[in-house]
Amino acid sequence: MSRKFNGLSKDEPLWKKLAQTRDLQPLGSLSWENTSKFYYFIDQLRDTIDTIEDCEKKAEAQISLISLYPANNGSALESNNSIENEIEKAKTYINSIDNENNKERSFFKLLIQYIRLKKVDEAESLYNFFKDVGLKNKATKKLFYLYLEIKNPEKAKKILSDNVKTLNNPYKLEEALFQYYLNNEQLDKTKEFSDPYHKINLYIAHPEEELLDSIKSWLNDNDFYHINGCKFGLNSSDKKNFLFELFRAFIQTNNIDEAIALIDKIDDIEFKLDLQLALIQVFKNDVQIQKTRDLINQLHNSYKALNQIRLMQISPTNIEIDKAIVLTNKTKDSLWKKTAQKDLLNALIELKEDKKAKDFITTIRTNKDYE
Repeated sequence: MSRKFNGLSKDEPLWKKLAQTRDLQPLGSLSWENTSKFYYFIDQLRDTIDTIEDCEKKAEAQISLISLYPANNGSALESNNSIENEIEKAKTYINSIDNENNKERSFFKLLIQYIRLKKVDEAESLYNFFKDVGLKNKATKKLFYLYLEIKNPEKAKKILSDNVKTLNNPYKLEEALFQYYLNNEQLDKTKEFSDPYHKINLYIAHPEEELLDSIKSWLNDNDFYHINGCKFGLNSSDKKNFLFELFRAFIQTNNIDEAIALIDKIDDIEFKLDLQLALIQVFKNDVQIQKTRDLINQLHNSYKALNQIRLMQISPTNIEIDKAIVLTNKTKDSLWKKTAQKDLLNALIELKEDKKAKDFITTIRTNKDYE
């Protein structure tokens, strides 16, 4: 018989307090006394849930009750305490929710319990219910990892393949599947992958030979799935190398718009400027020149002069040349200054700016800061 909990207040969500009790060991290892304690809490929750009128809250409470059951249900539970009974109640409560969005969210919470309990058939059946794209994506990921956990990589591969275009981040799943095959020594399966992570391993060993060819191939096939996949998950150093190779591939395949878009997405100012200077060597217009100037202005003094000299060599106008001279003279760090002076002087001579080169040498000698 169920026991009523004394002092129940309608304003106090007692079921939450009970559901948050986590001092119960997994049921299979309990003594009879602790099993009785488990039943006692379950009874308390049932009685409290019966008093809840709001369907959504009632469903949430019922799912919290289910979450107390250990994943290994075992045969120790009596039929009236069966988790299947509790699940049926949860489904009944959820189906009573009028708001479809709230109903779907509640079913997602139930799906999480199915996955925790490894109820694969039930999880697959419920998975087809989801219409909301966000919840569907979350459910896809949950089910994907369940398949790997129960060692069914083929189902994991299929659910990933079926949803790859709608998932906001499919590359982590693809990496997990690839890693699963490696961990389980199914090397023949890894050969099936044209996946970015396999290419990354090749790229790290042979960046120029392997990756650039792969990128060009992907570009020819308009395969931005794999290109974007490679960008994801790399550490900062590898990512810069990859993006540089991608930029080169864009330029070599005359995808100038993609090259510009790639530069715009980069946050690192110095790296961004390196690509921007490379861009204006092949695609020089007023807009891109101004972008380059703006990036140079964001640099600190020492590095500013060196990049202005690079810009001057690409766009040798009087304005750019004079600015390079001014910035070089303003550089305070002696080592950077000497480097800038040498680069600037060589550039002026190469550009046949003989008078400016002589004037610059005079300035250097006057200041006695050039060797």
